[in-house]
Amino acid sequence: MFPLCLICQPNPARATQTETFVRLHWLRSSEASQCPGQAEVQRLVQMRLGRDPFAANAPRTIDASIDVKGGLWHVELSVRDTEGPVEGRRVFDVRADSCTQVVEAVSLAVALAIDPNASFTIDPAVPGLSVPSQTNTNPSTQSDTNVPASASKPEAPVHYRYAQIFVPIETPHAPSTPVDLSLRGIAAAGLLPKIAPGFAVAGSVGYQNSHAVLGISYFAESSLNQRYAFGLTTLDLGYLHDIVRSNSMAVSLSAEVHVGAMHSVVTQLESKHPGDRFFGAASLGPRLVWRAWAPLFIEGGVSAWMPFAKPVFWTTDENSPVFQSKLPSGVGYLGAGWETN
Repeated sequence: MFPLCLICQPNPARATQTETFVRLHWLRSSEASQCPGQAEVQRLVQMRLGRDPFAANAPRTIDASIDVKGGLWHVELSVRDTEGPVEGRRVFDVRADSCTQVVEAVSLAVALAIDPNASFTIDPAVPGLSVPSQTNTNPSTQSDTNVPASASKPEAPVHYRYAQIFVPIETPHAPSTPVDLSLRGIAAAGLLPKIAPGFAVAGSVGYQNSHAVLGISYFAESSLNQRYAFGLTTLDLGYLHDIVRSNSMAVSLSAEVHVGAMHSVVTQLESKHPGDRFFGAASLGPRLVWRAWAPLFIEGGVSAWMPFAKPVFWTTDENSPVFQSKLPSGVGYLGAGWETN
């Protein structure tokens, strides 16, 4: 049996004759112009089925095309509604000396698509079938569809089923939009005196490799000395782009803007301007996500913060600033979160 049998996966349910009329659309390339025409392909299918399954008004069309390069025959088969989308497709290559062998394999595939119980052998003496003469068509990439139909051609029914020798074409779905939320432990160097610890809540919503980020960061009060301490709270808004992404991990580049308030605590002196001061900064840095226990993930990252609105703290008895954030500053974080698609 010819290699096309390897692609045949027929449905075990037997289709009735009233459900199995099709139109055949046979296309030969200029290199494959020596192949038999559509009338011969239809005749071979009829001899396998023992009847004529072709009707001009059939609601399904089987498209079959053939091409050859260097002795390798390339065949494409597809099934579709009348002027509708493709519902299934098979593509295969066969190495053979002549096109006749390949067309026999094509006829088997078409016959099985019409009736999964079609014969694997050809019966040249099928009763009630007239053998059409082969039509010599122009050897080009034009279709051989317009083959004269028999006067006794049966009308095709409305309903139709075909054997599943074709790979179904699935309706494309919109890409998923991953959403994640994480809780982070953070630490800053340069924004506040010493190493300032804190925590953050961050969430992102993405499309493919791009993500919008929104979060809140809180840095606990960090002491400059026995008289002064400073704290910081920011709202974080940014963009995250995946440089490398797989099912288990992702390496991304994050760019964010942080706006909020820095406050001071003075224990022994009087502040010249007490209360919260506006703070603003931009940051850039890498982020690493590990999804070994998806949808739970672990993340870590570092970023360089560039304050563009940094408050200056003074006291009434000193002429120089007590404190202001350094340029640049660094923030690192480690956290865990949950991701949904």
